Amino acid sequence: MLAQTPVPQREYIVDRIEEIRKIHTPNGIEELKKVQAGGIDHWVSIRGIDKDNPVMLFIHGGPGSPMMPLAWAYQRPWEDYYTVVQYDQRGAGKNYLNEDGKKAMENLNFEQLVTDASEIVDYLRSYLKKDKMKKPSVTWNASKS
Repeated sequence: MLAQTPVPQREYIVDRIEEIRKIHTPNGIEELKKVQAGGIDHWVSIRGIDKDNPVMLFIHGGPGSPMMPLAWAYQRPWEDYYTVVQYDQRGAGKNYLNEDGKKAMENLNFEQLVTDASEIVDYLRSYLKKDKMKKPSVTWNASKS
């Protein structure tokens, strides 16, 4: 009979992932915070080994499918070269659960999502002192979809 290896407890696994994800560099950034955009709070994750690196704004396939909870599995290599920002779009992830969740759903449309992203870029340009971060520019023609 084979000896069974004990299954690690959830707390151990969570602690281990947290330690693996830690940014240990002096000029690094590792923040999870609320940022106002489109009249509601948006949860934003900002991570990178050098906050002077260019900013990469990762916009998930929303309004559903937030990627912030899964980002630890694939994002780490990007953080060597970019300050990676993820945010939960209105109606998704932490934004859906916060006090503005119902308010967020009232204005859930493509134009509002673009406006939110643009306001997030404005915030990031100021907060991270980046003058070269471009605003999203997306056009969509409903008659062609």
